[in-house]
Parts: sequence; structure tokens; C-alpha cells
Amino acid sequence: MDSTGDIVEKQSFLNGTRYFMIEGAASLSGAPWEWTLALTLPKETGEPVMEGDLSLVADERAWFADIASGSHAERLDEATGALITTVCLQFVRRDEADCTEEWSQAEGLLELQVDTCSFSLALAPPSGVNPP
Repeated sequence: MDSTGDIVEKQSFLNGTRYFMIEGAASLSGAPWEWTLALTLPKETGEPVMEGDLSLVADERAWFADIASGSHAERLDEATGALITTVCLQFVRRDEADCTEEWSQAEGLLELQVDTCSFSLALAPPSGVNPP
């Protein structure tokens, strides 16, 4: 799944961490899905990203996951001078949630810009199932 999203909420805290709430929509398995990603970035690059969650919703289908691990790095866009934050994330299915989809985990790549982002997500099949 490749998508763009909007940063609908962001906060910087006194301890140096930054919180983001991001929303977007994409086509997945031939259906339109909406997604929401919430995450907290640690103060320092190199510290693990461990806080946040992802929800995917389409009509009567849903998949919910927590961030299992991740990392982030920052760079300046040479063309605009804007700061771009790249976040690599690993998600694990939240078993206690009402998930209708059997994906066991996912890997995501997020590029945060000023008010928008790009988001790529690769979903893994359930354990013991080989992809087609």
C-alpha cells in the first residue's frame, strides 16, 4: 500500500519527544481503506520508536496494530530547505482488537514533511501462510 496522508495533530513535549496523528486513504486488496497512524518520536535519532499504533478501516473490515519497533532519521530537503523525517516502523497485530483481517504484522516507511506525509505499508500474511 502506498499512500499520502495529512498530519492532523502534532505536539512537541518538554522532554524532546514529538507526537503525530496522521490520517490518509489508499487502495488495498482492491478496496478503498482509510488509515490512522499515531506515533511518538523519541528526542534523539538512534533511539528506538516504540510508541504508537495503526488502524486500517474499510467498510466492515478492519485491522489494528501496535508499533513493535522502529527508527527515525532527519534530513533537510535541498530544494525547499524543509526538514523531512523518515520513520521505519514494524507493526504487530493487536490480537485483543476486533480485527477482521488476518495479517500478522506489517512494515511501514513514513516520510513526514511540514503538514503531509507519504506512507508505504507492506502487510504480512498470518503465521504459517505463504503469500501467493
